Amino acid sequence: MSRDLFVVDLPPGIASVDEIPDGFVPAELKVSRSDIIEAIRAEAPDADAADAAWVRVDRPGSCSIEFNLGEGERLRDFSVHTSGGVEADRLVARILDRLALRAADPAEDSGLFQPWT
Repeated sequence: MSRDLFVVDLPPGIASVDEIPDGFVPAELKVSRSDIIEAIRAEAPDADAADAAWVRVDRPGSCSIEFNLGEGERLRDFSVHTSGGVEADRLVARILDRLALRAADPAEDSGLFQPWT
């Protein structure tokens, strides 16, 4: 299973993207690109961060995850591209939990990444 997730400042407490208020403008993320890479490496020491804009976790036969962090240190958003089903979902969930971030997931009915449901 593959997913394309979009990490952005989402309103707290929403259970669906339908609950995002009209006119809501996401703020800059409260964490930096360096913070994100540190969290990725804490959960996946095998992560390849040679290119800080595209951090990769590749576990042949298990999962593959790419974090598209862009060029700047301060971010408004970033994307995560996964394949590998439950293992990839759990790893991404641990990283996002560590950073206190949430992600939009167009493949979910709620529009939110919910790996535990």
